[in-house]
Amino acid sequence: MRHHIFTLAMPLVITACSTASIDGEVNHEVVPPFMTGMVYEADELTPDDDYVAVAAFYTFNNGCDLVAKQMDAKTDGIRGLLDGKDVEGLIDNVRKFEEDNFPDDYWASYVVIAAPSESDVADNFDVERDTAGALVCHHHGAVDAPRDEPAAALLPDYAAPFFKDRNRDCFSSPRRDPR
Repeated sequence: MRHHIFTLAMPLVITACSTASIDGEVNHEVVPPFMTGMVYEADELTPDDDYVAVAAFYTFNNGCDLVAKQMDAKTDGIRGLLDGKDVEGLIDNVRKFEEDNFPDDYWASYVVIAAPSESDVADNFDVERDTAGALVCHHHGAVDAPRDEPAAALLPDYAAPFFKDRNRDCFSSPRRDPR
């Protein structure tokens, strides 16, 4: 199962990016305005999905460039893990990138849909049958994942929202309801 999870982040394609401002609250806590929005695609969220589309929003400027570079750092970490490199060093590389580049406190929000193919998402998506959901994560600093569970450091939030990370709290929508 762990190997399947790690196949997700490797083929990530950013398809659009924009600046925006969306306000809101999560769990009765006011969230700062989301300043950056982007859409990207990935492979395999579950064994039945071959196509995943993600709309992501961040509460900091220049999110498109930063998140693209963060995903490169995470992808390098996944490749290193699959090549048998030291897990601690890989996690430290992602943490260092985030410490050097990301704000100390920020929010990220994701709407994720997944289906067997891209045409199923475009023409045949069924919220009752296919994977869909929303996720909001509050980050309190760079990733702080246990060495024996590197997924929180090496995978994007939407792929590992509930893996241990002492500097991240995530809230999700009820299953199959992204509203």
